[in-house]
Amino acid sequence: MPLLLSDAIQYANDAMDLLKRYLDATEGPQDTRDVLASVTRPVLPDAAILSFETIIETTEDDQFANIIAEMIAQMQVLNSRLRGMVSEAGGLDAYNLQAYLMNAAKVHGYAGSMYEFARRQTNEPPRRLN
Repeated sequence: MPLLLSDAIQYANDAMDLLKRYLDATEGPQDTRDVLASVTRPVLPDAAILSFETIIETTEDDQFANIIAEMIAQMQVLNSRLRGMVSEAGGLDAYNLQAYLMNAAKVHGYAGSMYEFARRQTNEPPRRLN
């Protein structure tokens, strides 16, 4: 499970990097389309998501399953938003980008909250995002 969490965190970090660069470009002289062309869009870790879905199906802890399901939902929303950025490049403002950054931060937070359990440092899985 730690490797799956690392995939989720890497996806979130890559998304935050793209979004931060794009946000900086909206506030400066650089064309936002140039940013989108110069930075690779993060790739959703499909294999990790399938493994997380298996964990959801096999765990008897509904609260833990809900944490994982919420993380997957945030990843899917973020992926959709990042995919749509190319067509919306001229119309995105700081408010939109900050909302997108929050999606990425939530993915990071959910994945980060599961490490102690995944590494068997605790017997209790996380029940909510702190």
